[in-house]
Amino acid sequence: MENVTNDSSRSAIYAKIGYLFFDLNPDSGYYYGNIGYTIAEKIQNPYCLEKNAVVIGLYYMNLGIHYTALEKAFQALNYSLSRTDSEADQSDCYNLIGMIYNNTKDHNAATEYYTKSLEVALKSNSLTKVSRAYNNLANNYIQIEKFDSASYHLNNALDVNRKINNLTGVAFNLSNLGEVNLKSGNYEEAGNFIKQSMNINKQLNNLRLRSNNYRIYADYYLKDGQINNAIEWALKTKENAKKGNSYKEEIDALFILHECYYVLGDFQKSLDFYKQADELRHSIKQSELATGIEVLQKDYELKQKRNEIKLLEKQNELNNKALNYSKKQVRLQSFIIILGLIILILTGYLFYTAKKRYDTKVKYINQLKKKNNLIQKQAKELNSLNQNLENRVSERTQELELKNEQLKEYAFINSHKLRAPVATILGLIQLLENNMINAFEEKEYNCRLKKALKELDKVIKQITITLEK
Repeated sequence: MENVTNDSSRSAIYAKIGYLFFDLNPDSGYYYGNIGYTIAEKIQNPYCLEKNAVVIGLYYMNLGIHYTALEKAFQALNYSLSRTDSEADQSDCYNLIGMIYNNTKDHNAATEYYTKSLEVALKSNSLTKVSRAYNNLANNYIQIEKFDSASYHLNNALDVNRKINNLTGVAFNLSNLGEVNLKSGNYEEAGNFIKQSMNINKQLNNLRLRSNNYRIYADYYLKDGQINNAIEWALKTKENAKKGNSYKEEIDALFILHECYYVLGDFQKSLDFYKQADELRHSIKQSELATGIEVLQKDYELKQKRNEIKLLEKQNELNNKALNYSKKQVRLQSFIIILGLIILILTGYLFYTAKKRYDTKVKYINQLKKKNNLIQKQAKELNSLNQNLENRVSERTQELELKNEQLKEYAFINSHKLRAPVATILGLIQLLENNMINAFEEKEYNCRLKKALKELDKVIKQITITLEK
């Protein structure tokens, strides 16, 4: 952004320098204008493009290469119209187009564009541009001998220049009013305007203005019949015009001298000055033509170089696009490869995980099968054991039932076996408790009691032995 700003400033400065050189050294003006235009093209700045195009257009106009001058002027106008609030700059462009048409003697077109220049200048409130538009309109009307219109616009320009204290503008307006009155036959008025212009130019010391005033004086004295005075002012015009490189005024002075000596009857001198004027005019045209050809050649070479640069830029752009495309392709291929690797890794990981799960499931299933086989084996063993147990239980039950029957029978038998000694013992005990026996019987009963106890003991032992079996 900073580079663009710096380039814009540089381009605008080159345009100002080129414009300043317009009167002093047109070649330098073109040089700076062309540099500024090249920079402006690079950064595509409409303001700088317009300003530098105006400078280049002025240069081509001075060389008489009006087609190229018009091309640049219209380019400048288009750049100006593309910007908002650019009425003052539009006035410059319309003015330049008017000047070019004026130089080609297309006064109707010149009037049209000078009028447009005035209209937009009034909108912009730029009084300097307003006075210039009035003055150029007046000059155009002078050339087509519409002196009333010329005088009207010159007076308007004079009022504006006095308002803004533009002494140079005032001096030129007065000089042009002098010329209008001279051509209208108002010699006294013409002389007054020229004197006022010359008095102001004493402060300005503008060689071009002085040459213009001297020429008008010479023309004035020629028309008034004061031939010697006309010759004196024509020679001053010629000398001053040479100093200021004002070729138009110098040629006009030579033609006035030609007419003066023709009136005096000195035809040789008259012819000499005519030849000088014609040679100077031819020399200027040749010089302008040579310069124009050189400029056109340089312009052509510059355009060729620009075209070559544009071609190289396009080629570079295509190469960059191809490189970017290749980079994109490489990036895409890299992305596809990386994506493929990621997919492969993920697939491998998923396969590994699935296989691991499968192996785990297979292992688990095998374990389940083993456990199931073990359970089935154990179930068979349990069934076998259960069957054996049932058989044994059945057998045992049968044995127990048999034994139970035997026990019942044995108990029944034993109860009878026990009942006799027990009954004997109980009876003897009762007799002893009731004191129903004598001492002799007691002894006998004791013996019986012992015997009954022995029998009871014997029975009990037998029962015990039997039960233990």
